[in-house]
Order: sequence, then structure tokens, then C-alpha cells
Amino acid sequence: MGATQRRTVMQLVDQDATLSFLPEPAEEHGVPRTGPFSDPAISGYLPRVRQWVLRLLCDCGVLAYEDLRPSRILKNFPELFAINESAPEDTIIAQISAARQQMPEMPLDVSGPLSENLNRLTSELEISRVELDVLALMVIGRLADSFEWLLARAFVRTDPARLAWQLAQVLGYSRTQVEWCLSSKSLLMQSGLMRVNYHEVGSCISDVLVLNRRLTCALTGPDFNAEVLLQTAATGLENTDLRLDNFEYLGEARDLAVRFLRGLQQDNRNCGSILLDGPPGVGKSEFARLLAQELGFNAFGINELDRHDEPATPLERMQFLRMAQRLVSRRSNGLLVFDEADGLLQAGSDFNGGRHEIARGSLLQLIESLHVPVIWITNHASSIHPAILRRIDLALHFPELPASAREAMLLRALPAGDADREWLEEASRQAGVTPARIAQAERVAAVIGSTQGGDPATAFRQVLEQNVLSKVRNRKRPNPTDNNAFVLPYRPELINADQDLGRITDALQRWQQGRVCLYGPPGSGKTRYVHHLAQICGLKVSEYRASDLLHKYLGQSEKAIHQMFVGCDRERQLLFLDEADSLIRARTRAEHAWEVSQTNEFLKELEEFDGLFVASTNLPGELDSAVMRRLDFKLHFGYLKPDQRWRLFLDLARHLEINARGAAATRARRVLGRVDRLTPGDFAMLARRLTFDLSVKTALELAKLVKREAELKPDYRSGKGIGFTATIG
Repeated sequence: MGATQRRTVMQLVDQDATLSFLPEPAEEHGVPRTGPFSDPAISGYLPRVRQWVLRLLCDCGVLAYEDLRPSRILKNFPELFAINESAPEDTIIAQISAARQQMPEMPLDVSGPLSENLNRLTSELEISRVELDVLALMVIGRLADSFEWLLARAFVRTDPARLAWQLAQVLGYSRTQVEWCLSSKSLLMQSGLMRVNYHEVGSCISDVLVLNRRLTCALTGPDFNAEVLLQTAATGLENTDLRLDNFEYLGEARDLAVRFLRGLQQDNRNCGSILLDGPPGVGKSEFARLLAQELGFNAFGINELDRHDEPATPLERMQFLRMAQRLVSRRSNGLLVFDEADGLLQAGSDFNGGRHEIARGSLLQLIESLHVPVIWITNHASSIHPAILRRIDLALHFPELPASAREAMLLRALPAGDADREWLEEASRQAGVTPARIAQAERVAAVIGSTQGGDPATAFRQVLEQNVLSKVRNRKRPNPTDNNAFVLPYRPELINADQDLGRITDALQRWQQGRVCLYGPPGSGKTRYVHHLAQICGLKVSEYRASDLLHKYLGQSEKAIHQMFVGCDRERQLLFLDEADSLIRARTRAEHAWEVSQTNEFLKELEEFDGLFVASTNLPGELDSAVMRRLDFKLHFGYLKPDQRWRLFLDLARHLEINARGAAATRARRVLGRVDRLTPGDFAMLARRLTFDLSVKTALELAKLVKREAELKPDYRSGKGIGFTATIG
């Protein structure tokens, strides 16, 4: 059939006296259903699907496409048409056209599981009949390949502007009615059942009008109800074993969150939101569960996975939140927790405009129109747009869990009198010991104790070690100040400092304040002196390196520097920054703006810090000059003097039980007299190595081994200094 004939296809309807059109499903005429609508879940929707198909073919002009053979339509929809596939094309087209003219315009009645489930959806969400038909059209399009194919042929290129008009043609409603269904004010959109993708232009209809994928399976299931619908978006929160006193380290912020949520409970006309922000592992999720548990909320967590158990996209999770808002609001005392919210909140935080500006508007509208309280949990709130943060009522920042807080939690978890002080101090320094891990160890230990007996404290420690403290194993980690099988006794007089180290140590002990820079070659005793100083002052050491503070996200390094100083100030700890040249390099050599900003942040925090700060470096010339000016003491630890080398050699010989007296000592000292560039670290390394390897038996052999270690250093033969010998201006 030619193009002219296809354009005048409706004229063939005048021959209807010779047509035999049977609009009923083929099954009713003895032909078994084998097409896409044979699925019992959707077969009851055939009367209305037949209306939609006829409108697509005739009103939308698909029947007039030159590349579409009418017999293809009959093969794709055997349940809808009782027309002989071998009939002439003109006859097939005429019969389909006649069916369109005879078809009633009012929506026909439907039945079956899909219809029943959609009716339940109507009662739960109070959505309109027009909204329900829009939803049904897209659900059936997803389930029935032939219908999806026809929609794609009818709307080859669509976009949000034409979508309402196109759907109105198919569904038989006015354009105004459909436009309302697609607006952000409709319950169809507010509930998260569907969303319009305003970024798609010239795409197929399923890319522009996006269905909540979890809902498709639920709507065709046999036991669909409000609970099943809610499970597609959120899951009930489990209780926690923690208590509010586990979060004393939050101070007044903890009590403020409790009071705010309690106020929302008492005045259920108001809804608000709380932001819990902080690094991973500080107890944010546990605190959210605890708030819900303590205040008796009927709480749910927004799902993080899609129906395929793959991570849900931010937009999918936004749909989950909309639906959960609607469903939980129909229950008493509801609360939603949106964990890992960075993806969604940052999706609306792009500063470059364009597509993210629309997402931001949708997000702002969502936050401003909450039906139940929401607790947002993030790791990087500083990356969220200020316009979004302003609309969150209360923001709590969780600092790095201080050692004192961990110790208090561990003491509460352990039975009275069963706390091993040495183990406790070690465990409280481990970042992996989080509130959740402590509660987990308590729970597992309780299960072990209730079924097998035994010491509960031992079981608790063993569980925590297996899960988190694999390197501790109920023993104290070797500390630089320990006198054990691997470590030589520490003697500060064997440090070759360029100033009176004893006088400076006494002053720092007396004032418990100060800013000190230690520089010198590797192994010269900088780190051991820091631990010695902390022991003298009665302080714990909080040790950081650049790798602990540098982050890939803009602004996060500055935030980490701030938290480092705040945490040590609050805990009254000695703050030790090792390899400081990697963090606070001279700004004149900076290649990126963030290098300057993090040095600026460091200077500001250092000015406000009232505690004891020590930085160590092998390259003092790399440090920013402004930082150097703010340091009270700049101490150079050099290579050992001859008498210091000899005294450390004697300590090493005693440690290894090697005779270093008389002639043996004379020969050994003669060898050491020709050795330069030795440090305390060289002797410490040999003490550890020779504890395992007992091949050295005499003082002379030991002296030669020390000499070989010195000769391995790159600057040994040249005698030229490297970084630590640079003059400090």
C-alpha cells in the first residue's frame, strides 16, 4: 500500500458493511492466549489496553506508518484482535479503523491483580483516577514488550513539553488533566511513584516519564498492600544496644537533638529535619537509631539498594523518600532516616548551573514540604550547597571519636572490675573501635555467655579483637618508651641536640604548653623524644601524618586540620605532627590554591591552640616561613658525637650480652672512631635485628656491623649534607 493510501486509511471504514470485526479477546473464540497479555497479573486490564492501542494506532497515526506492516500489529497483539493475519492489508486496516470508531471513549472496566493492587494504591495514597491510568499505562508498558514497542513507535521523539499532550491522546483525558498529573504538585509525583526527567529531550517515553522500578514488581504481586508498598522505599529500623550516655562527648548537641525531636512529637503539625554529619565510624547511624528508640518513634530507613540489590541512584532514593513520606505520614509518630545522604544532597549542590539547578529546586521543595521528620546522615556536609543546608533545621557535627569517649564506652561495656588498664588504653586509641562495634561485641559476648558460660569480660575483649583489634591480641603494642626485648633504654642525654634539651624539657613540663619543631636526619631520635616528653608531662600522644589529614574533596583537608587541633585541645593531649613538611610546605612554592588554604587553616588553628604541639621533619627548609616564625623552639637533632656513639654501642652490647671490656672494647672503639653519621635509630634497628639473629658474638663483629650500616647511607662517603642540614632563615 502506498503513502497516499495509508494517509486515507480511515476512508476504508465506509466499507464496514463488508467487514467482520471481533473486538473481544481471541481466547473467547477458542484461540489460546499466547501473547504478552496472557500473564494473569495484567490480563484483566485488556479492555482498557485495547482502548489505548486503538488510539495509538489510529489517533496517533501509527497505522499510517509506511514501514509498519498491519500483520505485524496482529502478531504483537493476538489477544486484542480477532482478525485473520493473512487478510489483505486494506482489510486489516479497515477493520482496526472501524473498531476505533465503535470504541467507547469512557475508560472500560478492568479486573485482575493489577487492577486490585492499583485500587489499594488509590486508597493508601488518595491519588486520582487520571493519575492511576498514567501509572497503569507505564507499568503495562514495562511488563508487556509489545505494548512498550507500540509506545516507542508512537512517540519516537518526545520530551517533557509534549508529554502531556501525547498521553492525553492515548488515555482519553484532557491535556489539562494530564498536565496536573505530571506536575510536582500531584500525588503521583509527590509520592515518588514516578518522576519526569526534564533532562531528556528527543527520547522515548520511558526515558522521559520514569517509573519507580521497585514498584513494578510489587504492583503485580499477589499480596500487595501498604506494607509491601512501603518496603519498596524504606525498611524498619532495628534497635540499638547503645545508650544516650554513650554520646556524652557530643555535649549539648546530643540533648538539643532529643529536645527538638520531642518537640516535633508534641506538635505533630510541624515537621523538621536534622543533619548528622561527620567522618565514617563516629556513631552517626547508631545515634539516629538511638534517638528513634529512646523517643518511641515508628522509624524507617530509606532503602539504599534498588530491586536488583544494586546501589540505588540519588534520584531513585529521592523517589523512595517521597513515597515513604506519604505512607509513613499515615502512621502515628513516624520518622525517616536517610543514611548515606551525600549522594542526594550533593547532587543538588553543583555550582555550575544547568541540569543540577533543576535538581536543587526539586530537593529544596522536598525538604520544605516534609510530612514526617527526617534525619539526614552525611560524611561531607561541607560539599553541600548552602541553600540546602539552610533548610535543614538542626545540624550536628560528629567529631572524630575522642579516646576518652571510647574508653568510657569500653568501661561501661566491661563488667565492673574486669577492665585491664593496659588493654583499655590500647583499645581506646584505635579508630576502628566505634559505638557500633562496641555494641556488637557486647551482643556477641552475651550470646556466648548465655549458652556456654565463661568470663564475659574475656569474651567481650576477644570478640572486639577479632572484629577490630586484630593487631592488639590482648597485648600491649610496642611503644617507643618501653624497655622490652627489642628496644634499647631511652636516655635523652644521648641526643645530639643543638640546644639544652634538659632545660627545654623542664620548661615544657612546667607550662604544659609550647610549639616545638624537631628537625634532623632520619633516626636522630625525634619521635622517641616526643614520647619521652609526653611521658614526662603526663600526657597522651595524638600522632598525625599528612596522609591522615589530606583529602581529595575540596575543603575536607582544612576541616580535618581543624578537628585535629580541636580534638587534642579538648582531650589535653600532646599533638605530634610527623613529617610536617608534607602538610605545611612553603606557600611560595604552592602549585594549587588548596595548598595555600590548608596552610592558612593550619596557621589559624596553631595560633588558637593552647596545648603542647610538636612537629618533626627531615626537611625544615620546606616548611612555610610563617609557620616557623610561630614555633617557640626549633631544635636540631644531629648525628651522634663520638662519646655518644660509644655509649650507645655499650648499651647495645649489654642488650645482646656481648663482652665489650678490655682489649675487645679497645678494638671495637677503634673501628667506631672512623665511623660518622650514626644516629640512635641505627642502634635501635640493630637491637631489634640482632634479637632474632644471634650470629654476632664479639664486640669487634658488632662494631663492624655498625660501620656497615653507616656506609649504606647515601651521604656517607660524600660528607655532603641534605635536607636537615639546611640553614633555617
